[in-house]
Amino acid sequence: MGIFKKIFNNLRVIGKSMTVHTEMIVDNKVWEKVREHVKNDVSIYMWYVITPHNFDIFQPFFRLKMTKEEFEELLIQRYKWMMKNRCNLQLHIHLSKNMDNITKNEQRKLILDSIQWFEDNLDWKVYEIVPGWWSYNQDTIDIIEGELGLSLAKRYEFKECHDYDWVK
Repeated sequence: MGIFKKIFNNLRVIGKSMTVHTEMIVDNKVWEKVREHVKNDVSIYMWYVITPHNFDIFQPFFRLKMTKEEFEELLIQRYKWMMKNRCNLQLHIHLSKNMDNITKNEQRKLILDSIQWFEDNLDWKVYEIVPGWWSYNQDTIDIIEGELGLSLAKRYEFKECHDYDWVK
């Protein structure tokens, strides 16, 4: 990406609220940084959080040394702590880096399963979804906004970072 494009993109979010995409919250070092931000940084508008339905992506990507069940239990425990500490949680979901490789029905299933997990395990209502890698297509929009009546968060609507950005 060229320097002028980077500058332009940074200017696009000046004055906008901060959002955090949580992907590595099961790592204890990242979790400690998340806890620090929750306790000290009231300026975070939204925490977009993953579900175990993306475990197949995160397990090899972050070289996680845990089972899917352990991963899920940690997510539930940590998200509940965040909710008790007045964090606004919404859904962060990774569909596909290449949207040609996922059908509309596959997207719908992953989205619906993730929403159901969110509501069953956290007793929390999903009203907004942010796609991982900012990767989505018209099918995604049709499902999220059209069929489900939810909001699809789009790039540059807010400032954003990832939870793992806080750990070197």
